[in-house]
Amino acid sequence: MARRDPKHRDITRSEQLARRALRFALDPAVSRETAADRLIHLADGQAPTLELARAQILRAPWSGPTATAALGALQLSLRHLRGDRTLRLVILGPPGAGKGTQAPWLARHLGVPHISTGDLLREQATADTELGARIQATIESGRLVPDDLVLRTLETRLAEPDAMQRGYLLDGFPRTVEQARTVATFIAPATVDVVIALAVGPETVARRLALRGRADDTRSAVRTRLERYDCETVPALDWYEEAGLLLQVDGDRPPDRVREDLCRRIDGLGLSPCH
Repeated sequence: MARRDPKHRDITRSEQLARRALRFALDPAVSRETAADRLIHLADGQAPTLELARAQILRAPWSGPTATAALGALQLSLRHLRGDRTLRLVILGPPGAGKGTQAPWLARHLGVPHISTGDLLREQATADTELGARIQATIESGRLVPDDLVLRTLETRLAEPDAMQRGYLLDGFPRTVEQARTVATFIAPATVDVVIALAVGPETVARRLALRGRADDTRSAVRTRLERYDCETVPALDWYEEAGLLLQVDGDRPPDRVREDLCRRIDGLGLSPCH
């Protein structure tokens, strides 16, 4: 009899583990902590198996409170297994999605530093360094700052004590698949816990940007930025979704409703209490 492919065996096992997590979530007598401990035991203490199970639920048509509770138990089991007390998030969205409103608030309520690459680059541009001079010259020319300069700046920031000890909320970066791979492999090899994608429709984008009234929010500039988002960032979201890390949030609502949903969804994933 032919041996089964080990990879296929791992996938089958992760599917079984995902279903067990869903059953735990349906049982009011099983707390999230108890479910997390049982899932670690059922996975034989193997983090990759737990990660695959988590991805199975995120990719499947399961949704609602049960799926959220199951994801929370799996996430908590991974954090227990790794002894990890940091929290690493990314927030992405098109222009006008509300990142500037939600990201600082969410970082403050989760107790992690809010790291905006735009702010970092503007800060670095004022520094009397070779890197600062290169960034300043690029900004003044109106061109996008090259990835290598952005990544060097980000690597320095993520090595600071607050980010090392508590984690971070990356705002608006990585924006491309290549950037996401580089961050995951070289800059921050510890797995990002979740990537939040704020989804908004074009009418909302137009209305919000008109209210914002910034000089660079011309119709043609906004159209170019939206096209770049669709071309570059949407594939990065797909990449994160395949990795089982993507959390889609409807940003087409009043800010307080989006905040409530973000808190509820993050609490449900067992990442950290959000108040």
